[in-house]
Amino acid sequence: MKSAISIIGRPLAGKTTIVSAYQNRALQVGKYVRGLKEENSIKQECVKYWKRGSNFPPQLLSEILKDMTFPDANWILIDNSPTGIDNSPTGIDTIQVIEDYFDLKAIVELEVPDDVWEKRLKDVLSNGRNGRVDNIEQALRTRKEYFDSQKQILRERFINYYVINNSKDIMGTFQEFERLIKQVFP
Repeated sequence: MKSAISIIGRPLAGKTTIVSAYQNRALQVGKYVRGLKEENSIKQECVKYWKRGSNFPPQLLSEILKDMTFPDANWILIDNSPTGIDNSPTGIDTIQVIEDYFDLKAIVELEVPDDVWEKRLKDVLSNGRNGRVDNIEQALRTRKEYFDSQKQILRERFINYYVINNSKDIMGTFQEFERLIKQVFP
């Protein structure tokens, strides 16, 4: 079983930016699904959840992971975040599916304060974000609220849970992330 770090956070926290810098180790579930053909049944199902701002149910996330090819590296970085609406899976459910496929060594939360998040939201809504179906303001706000409701549960459940503030300097965030990787994988 491959070792992994899961990077989580509010939408617009910078998860994809960080993970993209580690292409040879990156496992980006959302990017993978967005790259599927429109007629693909997995993509069609995912789009329904994205439009509502909801988490994929555990069985759909598991189906996606079964369909993916994992990076050929001794450890990987998973871009994954529990986001959802009422009656959707909890953050714990999402992480448990990840643990079915990987030896999860750490969870890293990219933290972004409300004022920075609102600025990023405004920027995304005015500039677009690669035509993503989940860039509807209400869906982003719903995902943010859901993540906020889950993060304390996740922090209490996982021993190797780290928080990195990503509100200012992305280079500082990368440096802090590099230090953390060296700590997790000495």
